[in-house]
Amino acid sequence: MTSDKLISATSRIAVLFAVIFAGIFLIVPLGVLALMSFSDSRFLIFPPPRLSLRWYLEYFGDPAWMQATTVSLSLAAIVSVVSTGIGLCAAVAFKRSRIVGLGGLQAVMLSPLFVPTIIMAVGLYSVYSVVKLNGTMLGLVVGHLVLAIPYSIVTIGTALAEFDERLEQAAQGLGASPLRAFRHVTFPAISSGVVTSVLFTFLISFDEVVLAVFLSSPTTSTISKLMWDGIRFDLNPTIAAVSTLITAFSWLIMFVGLLVKRAIDKRRKSLLALRSLEESAI
Repeated sequence: MTSDKLISATSRIAVLFAVIFAGIFLIVPLGVLALMSFSDSRFLIFPPPRLSLRWYLEYFGDPAWMQATTVSLSLAAIVSVVSTGIGLCAAVAFKRSRIVGLGGLQAVMLSPLFVPTIIMAVGLYSVYSVVKLNGTMLGLVVGHLVLAIPYSIVTIGTALAEFDERLEQAAQGLGASPLRAFRHVTFPAISSGVVTSVLFTFLISFDEVVLAVFLSSPTTSTISKLMWDGIRFDLNPTIAAVSTLITAFSWLIMFVGLLVKRAIDKRRKSLLALRSLEESAI
């Protein structure tokens, strides 16, 4: 018994040290980058000689950066909504349909999870050269959808796997149409997965750089593409400022997602408790 307790205590200490090491490894570089973004020096220097908002003002005052930010936000918003809608339909079909060959279609739709992004980018670039989509917003949207839809399918499919289909069948047994039963019973139960899909695909699209390098043009450059060009040709603390803003924005998105998911789960539990009380009263 004593040896088991010793092993358990040792395991907890090892896990604690692993978490602390991982936290330091991930957070310290971000902290260093954030501090360098507040430097007034023309070069990336740590520690900064003097603190200043110069490079943040440079970012917000540069039309090229503002245009790239607008393109990235618009692109991510479109991709997150469309990919979640397609992912929802696909996840439901894969879960419930018994069509021959559906497994092969599922493997094809999930293949971007396993194919390196640069290979997809080269392939899309070759196809777009033929159909004249290189450098267009439509081309970027389609390319990002190819990358984002598999994540939507997996995220929503996980929520569907935890859903008890008998609840929807009971609603249909009480006279609800299949569409109405899905809208009022199934969708609220998997809504946390849908919200997670929207936020996750938004961040995937917003941060994607490889596709942008191959498929964008000067008028459709994303913020990630502009950062890549800046690192290659004109490295200055503006890159650090933009990186800090993107990191803060990503954390904000994840925090909002957690709050929304918690609110949805809390509401669902309260509704289930209310229904159980009504059934017991009957």
